[in-house]
Amino acid sequence: MLKRLFFIFFLLGFWFSFPALVKAENDFKIIYFADYKVTGENDLVTQVDFRIQVINLRSDIYIKKFSLAFPRSFTVNNLSISDDVGPVVATVSADGLKTKIDLEFNHPQIGRGVQNNFYLKFTQENIIKNTGNIWEMILPAIENKDDTEYKISLTLPDNTQKKLALAKPRPTRIVGNKIFWDNPQSKTIYGIFGDTQLYQAELVYHLKNPNYTFVYTDLALPPDTAHQKLYLSSLDPQPKEVLLDEDGNYLARYVLNPSENKVMVFKGYIELSIKDRTEVIEFNNQQIDNQKKYLLNQNKYWKIQSLDKIQKLPQMLDIYKYVVNYLDYDYAKISLKNERLGAEAVLKKPDQAVCVEYSDLAIALARENGIYAREIQGYAFSQETELRPISFTTDVLHSWVEYYDKNNWRWIQVDPTWQDTSGIDYFNSLDLNHIAFAIHGKDDSYPLPAGMYKTDNSRDILIVPTAQKINENIKIDVSPISLPQSINDKDSYKTKIIITNRSNVFLYNMPIEIRADKIGFNYQKTIAVLAPLQKKELEINYQAKVKNLQIKDKVQIFVQGNEAISQEVKIMPYVYDIAIKVAMVIVGLTVIYLIIRLLKKS
Repeated sequence: MLKRLFFIFFLLGFWFSFPALVKAENDFKIIYFADYKVTGENDLVTQVDFRIQVINLRSDIYIKKFSLAFPRSFTVNNLSISDDVGPVVATVSADGLKTKIDLEFNHPQIGRGVQNNFYLKFTQENIIKNTGNIWEMILPAIENKDDTEYKISLTLPDNTQKKLALAKPRPTRIVGNKIFWDNPQSKTIYGIFGDTQLYQAELVYHLKNPNYTFVYTDLALPPDTAHQKLYLSSLDPQPKEVLLDEDGNYLARYVLNPSENKVMVFKGYIELSIKDRTEVIEFNNQQIDNQKKYLLNQNKYWKIQSLDKIQKLPQMLDIYKYVVNYLDYDYAKISLKNERLGAEAVLKKPDQAVCVEYSDLAIALARENGIYAREIQGYAFSQETELRPISFTTDVLHSWVEYYDKNNWRWIQVDPTWQDTSGIDYFNSLDLNHIAFAIHGKDDSYPLPAGMYKTDNSRDILIVPTAQKINENIKIDVSPISLPQSINDKDSYKTKIIITNRSNVFLYNMPIEIRADKIGFNYQKTIAVLAPLQKKELEINYQAKVKNLQIKDKVQIFVQGNEAISQEVKIMPYVYDIAIKVAMVIVGLTVIYLIIRLLKKS
């Protein structure tokens, strides 16, 4: 007797996996062909040609019915279906999470080695999105199974200049404007076309001093990282000073009067890049020796007492996989003002995790295994909140992890939360959607990121992708505090120079040089980093190199090879200098004497 099978195929593995098939081994083979053709340049439309090929491996078993399901984020329109005989009438139904399509062959062919095909044509939304400078792609995929093949191709518009900068997993091959994946093992295929993304940012900080004394507070501004570059437009009002802390946080310090309320507004641009910023990596490596003293410490939320219950996890990848597999994202907590559980508590409540719990557990496990790790809190730009949820406590903050790779000498950012919820690989590379606001290495909660300085239900974060161009505006102020007009040839002198970065960007490896022919400055120094509006005070010792000559010399101060200050200084013999000073004293005393006599007479 011939047997018919009803087969359910879940196209996307974000939440679904293959159901158990009631079939014997090698009853049939299924091959999926998905061709995505993108048209347009700004308003992108994706036309999908999908073919399901069923090959009978036995003469007494065949498939009659088939079912597909799409997550609701990927809306299907203009659907037409046929098989090898002709049009197929499909039943389309939807619930809160997915759209289901039930298919049935008109007259399936029977026999060993015989093929039956379904052909589906439709347009699908949210496959590729045009945001700012980039196109971002999320392709539906299935996990490769035994006796199953899956082939995906993506065709780009002929006239596009966009190039594939990042793909997870990597394509099997690229031919012209067509990209191929054969049997991808991941649940989804993610890609970015374009290697930088620019965001326009406006951040509002509500400050309040309830005390009867003066206080100061340090606000965390978006920092520079190995893949993030800040362009500062304005800080209103101006801070008392700006500084960088041990973790590399960019802090603006404000002084508040007793009982004073103040609102500070940051405006600027934030550029994310696929490529490494070597100048930042070099600076980070200069800081790591000082950071090592606390990067393995336990903190309130990065503490695990019951390590005996956790298997040995020697590498960061082992820890990452453990966290992704052990925790379950709790979507119900997104809209709640939830309490941060910490690593120890979430081990007991793995189904009550949001992003910060994923980060806390990963960091605690990493530190217990001797891996330097810290938390990044910031903004995650996401348009599919089911796949890539943004949930911290206020506005749209997100939390992810950064660990130090000792073999490659660099910090690497990973996101176990989004890997768990989307199926996209966020260990081997991140994306252009994660904007850092605060780095937590020394302390698990401080400094507070933007979005945490709130009053009532204020909306304090505005981040918008933009395709406009932004340029570096380099400006450096140099102020000598006490460079005299004349010196003698015997005494040693000291002066101070204040270097202020008036640029809109961080400056790295700034060489400072003071030149003079007859004055012994011999001063060369490199400032490792200077943030926008940050000041650096340098103390300099110097002495005349010539003796017993009255002569003039030019003192030049160079910053980054450019002359910032040029001043003439007179050098005179010590005896001349003493004589002048004695004469000035005599003249001064004489003037005083004459004034006193005039006062007595009057």
